[in-house]
Amino acid sequence: WAVGMNSLSGHSSWIQAAGIEDDDPLFLKYSVSWYWSIVTLFTTGYGDITATNSMEMWVCSLCILFGSCFFAYFVGTLTQWVAEGDRISSVEMSKVEE
Repeated sequence: WAVGMNSLSGHSSWIQAAGIEDDDPLFLKYSVSWYWSIVTLFTTGYGDITATNSMEMWVCSLCILFGSCFFAYFVGTLTQWVAEGDRISSVEMSKVEE
């Protein structure tokens, strides 16, 4: 939040879009900042339904983190299975050719 507010220079940003004011609690400011960075970094997207309070933002952020890690693990495991299957079939084909 602090970097976003100091580099604003009169241009509109996600800080104005979120409706953050200077007198809002610091926890709310950093909750919105954390939510914005996680959703942007993990390219999840904001969609039609977005988090509107700090509890929703933290739950959504944790779900995005968990879901992204699970997806990466699943894709890695699936890739490993396909690669091992190709290796086994190539060994079997070499045995048949001998």
